[in-house]
Amino acid sequence: MLAQPEYVKSAGIVGAPIKYKWNNDRGMDLDDVQNDRLYDAVDASSFRAKMALAAVLTEWIAWRFDGHTDVTDALMRVEAAWAAVVDASYSKDLEIELVADDDSEPVKAPLESALNHLSDAHDQYVNGSIYLAEPVMKLGMLARHVAPDKKRFDHWLSATLARTAKVFPRGAPYDEDSETYDASAEPPVPRAFFEADFEYTPAAAKAAITRFLQHAKPAQNPYLAKR
Repeated sequence: MLAQPEYVKSAGIVGAPIKYKWNNDRGMDLDDVQNDRLYDAVDASSFRAKMALAAVLTEWIAWRFDGHTDVTDALMRVEAAWAAVVDASYSKDLEIELVADDDSEPVKAPLESALNHLSDAHDQYVNGSIYLAEPVMKLGMLARHVAPDKKRFDHWLSATLARTAKVFPRGAPYDEDSETYDASAEPPVPRAFFEADFEYTPAAAKAAITRFLQHAKPAQNPYLAKR
């Protein structure tokens, strides 16, 4: 089970009251609307970093709903997504069967939507799709919608995207003919990178990844592959 990160604790989002509006139409709108500015901000980061952004946004959403519903399965999926950032072979398929009884349910429906976007991102990541930024953009829009304080979320997301793109910038142009990209040469992004006090160096990243993998137990998480 993932420990609650400091940026989540400081944001005060865990168990915050549900004040946003949610129904089937709102969910569909969030899925359909294209936010070009957010897409470009996400796409400015490396391919592996885009998957890391998918993981951090899904984790943010999961912790936001902690206290309103059981987020154990969601966090296990997120842990597997973080492992995939290190090596795609460390995770299993994250496909989710949508089972919410009511698409208007204000907690379970958006949480399932987030996990569905994470599954989409993971699938595109594993297959090297150059359109990986799309589900990450949708996760960002969903996270903002359910945020208790949208201004505070906007500040966090803007700073996170800018820092990620600076440290892990997008590299060579993507091949629009094959629509695939080989990210094997890119450095992985550790989960700890998104903590405010993490000072990135290759050595610090390697140490953080080693610690993460030591605590990731496939026997306790059905979405992790045995290493």
